[in-house]
Parts: sequence; structure tokens; C-alpha cells
Amino acid sequence: MKHPLIAMSLIGLLGTTPVVCWSPAHAANSNVEAALQNYGDLSMFYQALLNTGVINELNENQRYTIFAPTNAAFASQIRRETYPCFYAEQCRPQIAAILRNHIVLGRYDLRDLVTYGAGVQTSSGRFVHVDEPYVAEYSVDGQRILSKGEVGGSVVYRINGVLVSPRDLSQFQTVRYVPVPGGVTTEKTVIRKTYHTPVVPEAYPAGGMVPESVIVPDGGETTTVIHSYTTE
Repeated sequence: MKHPLIAMSLIGLLGTTPVVCWSPAHAANSNVEAALQNYGDLSMFYQALLNTGVINELNENQRYTIFAPTNAAFASQIRRETYPCFYAEQCRPQIAAILRNHIVLGRYDLRDLVTYGAGVQTSSGRFVHVDEPYVAEYSVDGQRILSKGEVGGSVVYRINGVLVSPRDLSQFQTVRYVPVPGGVTTEKTVIRKTYHTPVVPEAYPAGGMVPESVIVPDGGETTTVIHSYTTE
């Protein structure tokens, strides 16, 4: 199956504005695509593969081992308010690099992978490690493997987490929009503060019945959004 033109129903991974994006016209692996489509809770991972064009890097005649994060894994580990660029078109190349961490060339059984001391290399070049913390229960880089699906010589393992390091994830905290020629650039800094309500008596104002909430120093997050737009 080929994807010379992908109709984007999402921006980046999960945006909402329709965008049309040209992708390389390589042959995708229809068996892997079918397997991912059959799992309703893998729709975010599948859509991200489409939107970034990584799906086109899968050869029709090649077998693969896919570690596919569930929708719940994305929602809990990569929250939109904390990592906005993971859900933006501007970070599509970085998102693609993260997705490749979940794709291994060749078909592997979990029992075999447990014996690979150095781990198995993904298409991003990163090595991931499969362990068996409990009998017949497996994990990859600490993320639990939920189920296994065989399809056309390839295998898809559903996992309950995204294979990304905190350092790599931090690059998605800031959204930088591509400048528009002749447009106006604005910059907005969003500071999320953490509030703490003391319970000690000294926290109550004179004559008051409710303690005062105070801002905890260094308890928030800062996100800078740079947006260029036309005035026409």
C-alpha cells in the first residue's frame, strides 16, 4: 500500500486542524497497517505513523517487531498541557524520531529478546531491552507488554508506555511556529504555578476562617509559544 499523499486529520500527533502533507512515496507494510488498525486503542500510534510519514518507511516485503503504545499510554505519559509540541505540526520530525524507537527490523519473540543482553536495535538506532520481571510477563524498557498480535510474518506488541527518555521528551515542552513571510511574530510565555494551602494555624488571616493559598517557589512550569501569522 502506498501513501503518496496523506490527508491529515490531525496536526502532528493529535491536532484538530485539517492539513495536507506530502510524504515520500515508499511502500508501506500493509500487514502491519492492518494489525494496527484492528486495535482500537492503538489509533493514536497509528495516526502518528501516518502523519509523520514513518508508516511509509515500512517495506512491504520485510518483517517487523512493533512495540505499539496504547492511547492511554500517550494520554498519561505525554500530556498535551505539558508537552504541547508533541501535538503540533512543527515538531513532526522529532515525533517521527520517537516513533522509530518502537520499530524493530525483523520478527522477534519475547523469550528470545530477553536473552539479548545488549538489547535489540530499533529503526531510530536506539537499543531497547526486553525483560521478564515475572514468569511469562514481559516489559520493554520498563513498559509492560500487554498483548501480542501476529500478522503476515510481523508481530505487534501492545505496551502501556511510550519508549522515550525524559531528555528526549523535554524537547516537546516548547512550541515554535514556522515564520510566515510578511507576517507578524508574537511571543507568549505561559507560567503554570503550583499552589499550596497550609494547614497550620499561622496560615489563617486575622479573624479569618480559611487558610491562604501561597505560591510554591519553583513549583511551576514555563512554556514559550512563538507564533507567526499574516495580517491579511
